[in-house]
Amino acid sequence: MSQHPHDEFDDVPPYQSGEAGKHRAPGASGGAAGRSGGLKWIGLLAVVVLVVGLFSWLVFGDDDDAETTAGDQDATEEQEDAAQDDDGGEGDGQDEAAQDEGGQDEGGQGEDGQDEAAQGQDEEEAEVDMETPVQVFNYAGPNGTAANAQTQLEEQGYNVTALNNWEGGWGDTPTPAIYYPADQEEFAQQLAADMGIDTVQSSGSFTTLAVVVGEEYAPGQ
Repeated sequence: MSQHPHDEFDDVPPYQSGEAGKHRAPGASGGAAGRSGGLKWIGLLAVVVLVVGLFSWLVFGDDDDAETTAGDQDATEEQEDAAQDDDGGEGDGQDEAAQDEGGQDEGGQGEDGQDEAAQGQDEEEAEVDMETPVQVFNYAGPNGTAANAQTQLEEQGYNVTALNNWEGGWGDTPTPAIYYPADQEEFAQQLAADMGIDTVQSSGSFTTLAVVVGEEYAPGQ
């Protein structure tokens, strides 16, 4: 067998029993320890997350419930206020309607309104000129019939200016009767009311109001 020359590798001491593969042990042991430590940190983090989530639910969940309850209470109060406003508005409307009716009674149907209407009628009656000439005609009555009617007219305040007999050619007429020109209708109506005469007619044949009387105005009647 050939023999190699001596070199530096020949000076390395030989392995002792039990030292073979010894250099691998520390590496393997360190890897296992690292994995074990990582799992512990993961588990601790999961526990922290659960605790934080539970705490958040307890705190914010109660706040949501409280806010919901407060919101429901506010909505209920708003509905009650709206109902009260509606009741108040109806009441105010009824009061205003009553006031309007009261104003109507006072202005149009009350005593003041009646007084004003009466005053208006008095003024209209006062506008009639009692000095307006009136002539009296005797239609088929005895002598003194026209004069008797004159006396009663003058007692009522009328101005009798003429006494005449009704001419036969003028046609028949009921008595008593009043014939008046077109511009004296108001005066004729007032005279008829004062004397109790029902027949009142407009006529173009007269320029002065004419009162025609018969036997009902004869002396002694």
